[in-house]
Amino acid sequence: MKKEENRLDSRIEIENIPEELKSRKQWVCWRFQDREGKAAKVPVNPETGAPASIGNSDTWSSYTTAVTYHGTNVDITDGIGFVFTKADPFAGVDLDDCLTETDGIEQTANQILSQIDSYTEVSPSGTGLHIIVEAELPEGANRSGSIELYDEKRFFTVTGNRLDGTTATIEARQAALETVHVSHIADSPNSGIITGGGRDSTDGVPFPDEELIEKAKTAHNGESFSQLWNGETSDYKSHSEADAALCANLAFWTGGDQQRIDQLFRRSGLMRSKWDEQRGGQTYGEITINKSIAMTDNYYDPNFGKESTDEQQTDDVTLAEVKRVVCEEFDERTWDVTEAVLSAHATHLLQGQSGGTGLVITGPSGSGKTTILKFFEGLDEQIYRSDDVTPASFVSHDSSKSEEQLEEVDLLPRIKGKTLLSRDMATWFAGDQESVYKRMSIMAPLMDGDGYTRDSGSHGQRGYTGKEYRFNYIGATTPLSPRAWRVMGTVGNRLVFHEKQGTSDMDSIVDDVIDGSNYSERVQRCNAIVQTFLCQLWANTGGVGGVEFVNSLGPGVRSALKDLTRIVRAGRATVDDNGVPRQEGGHRIAGTLLNIAKGRAVLDGRRQVTVEHLETSGRIALSTIPEKRRPLIRALLGPSQGEVLTASDVEAILEVSRPTVHSRMDLLETLEIATVTESEEDGRHPKKIELKDDLRWPEELEFPVF
Repeated sequence: MKKEENRLDSRIEIENIPEELKSRKQWVCWRFQDREGKAAKVPVNPETGAPASIGNSDTWSSYTTAVTYHGTNVDITDGIGFVFTKADPFAGVDLDDCLTETDGIEQTANQILSQIDSYTEVSPSGTGLHIIVEAELPEGANRSGSIELYDEKRFFTVTGNRLDGTTATIEARQAALETVHVSHIADSPNSGIITGGGRDSTDGVPFPDEELIEKAKTAHNGESFSQLWNGETSDYKSHSEADAALCANLAFWTGGDQQRIDQLFRRSGLMRSKWDEQRGGQTYGEITINKSIAMTDNYYDPNFGKESTDEQQTDDVTLAEVKRVVCEEFDERTWDVTEAVLSAHATHLLQGQSGGTGLVITGPSGSGKTTILKFFEGLDEQIYRSDDVTPASFVSHDSSKSEEQLEEVDLLPRIKGKTLLSRDMATWFAGDQESVYKRMSIMAPLMDGDGYTRDSGSHGQRGYTGKEYRFNYIGATTPLSPRAWRVMGTVGNRLVFHEKQGTSDMDSIVDDVIDGSNYSERVQRCNAIVQTFLCQLWANTGGVGGVEFVNSLGPGVRSALKDLTRIVRAGRATVDDNGVPRQEGGHRIAGTLLNIAKGRAVLDGRRQVTVEHLETSGRIALSTIPEKRRPLIRALLGPSQGEVLTASDVEAILEVSRPTVHSRMDLLETLEIATVTESEEDGRHPKKIELKDDLRWPEELEFPVF
């Protein structure tokens, strides 16, 4: 076996690989990636070096390209692999942990080898076998213990290390594969289904009803489920919306099993006579169940987290794994911002979106803003990076170029359906207020998804119109000036912000300097898992506009969204020349916060927003406030301080002079955020500040720490 202590031999015995496989453009490279202490195999696009997706053929290549890329990049790839699809005639049999140097081939594996008798090679681990046949996978489960069968949404690592004594060709073995399925998988109590994305079969989840309901009640949205299960409908506009929400939950937990959803729903507190009323050819209950299944792309996997083979792990990166890697390589604050960027980017997937989502990371130099954006670079199908974006970039005018040449350099056509990533937005906010206003007034229609046209230049009017030119924007900048914030409350309200603080911990700073040589490797590990996750997400959801949400919201979402919207409107309000506060309209900010929460839900594979998904929007709400107001507003909203503060309290919190304290308190009163009063304590007249009654932090959300 060609195996070393920490790394496999990169050589491939290409002369043994069957020509039937070489002739197809279904090849990827792969590399090892640590997941929970296990070495998983992650597919790599041989044409770009970015993560590949088993569900996206645009990230695959020809055999020659894959071999060439691996041969010239053995330091970052560990081999090549073949992707199975429904369009090809091949199926794979994966026999894990069946081969040892002392005992040879395990008995069951040897029996399967004899039955199938087709091209067989040793897996990269040296302990497993891969058999490739011409056959179609039987319906039902495709895994039992260490035996797996699949013909789509997976890839086999290919070494050319053919097992001695086996045939060198791929043989047609339909009957033999069906015999193996019946003998070893179909009737096994440990059988399961492995797919590249959501579940393709609705074989039942192997848990009794009581155990399954208990799992649902203790999940991250367990409180919401429990209320629905008990018949509580107060968080929904109608009883029917509550019915739909419970069915969506049950669809997830039962693997989309219609009969079991019906069986469980009848036990819930929502059950009523309407469930069995006829609506044409179906009952109300049948219609509700079918709609919930149609909107559920992700199902509970009872095998998740159990020991799995290399190929099973390739396309199952979870958000929890992404968080673990980012926190291990950096910290929780870096993850918070990464989560916000992922959520904003995922709004591309929402069906029926008209405008784009704009998120700006703000913080001092050296706080790690650029580091986070590096996690998202290289994914050209989804992300377009430009560090020199100006209003003229979107639609250009140049008398020396023809119309065709201008179309090639225009930014807008290149970013439609993508996220525009910009490391430095400082130029957008530089200069006097009129200059900032002019730039933001251009950004407004762009972010609304209406395209952009210009009338200047020798070419006359030119540009692009229509919703197809919608894009998202993710940028980074140092803290905004007061004049820039004044613009943000008017035409700049298409953008929301997430603060990224640096660290003043000298031990941490020195450690970072000493370990600086590892910085690029840490970024690369985060980049790899973020991109693998996003490739998987786009493939599993169908890409831009592929996700339809259920109409109902989880318990507490409506009231929490109202509170967050009030915070942003009040916090970002401007004061006109007459000293009158001007708040932006609530629809846009509420829609943005809700869409980002939906994006966060999509990251979890859910199609309904719960309060937990609003946590990211909560951090954004507390960041979308001018810097000088922000600490005092947070102190008044936060549980550690309270809704009433004295001037002495504020002085200690802000660490500024007493006159500055009074100035900040008076500003919040002018903005109608708080009320300032004077007391008669000890003959003095100390000031106190108290939040207005309609401004509060949502009781459903934990107050964030930045």
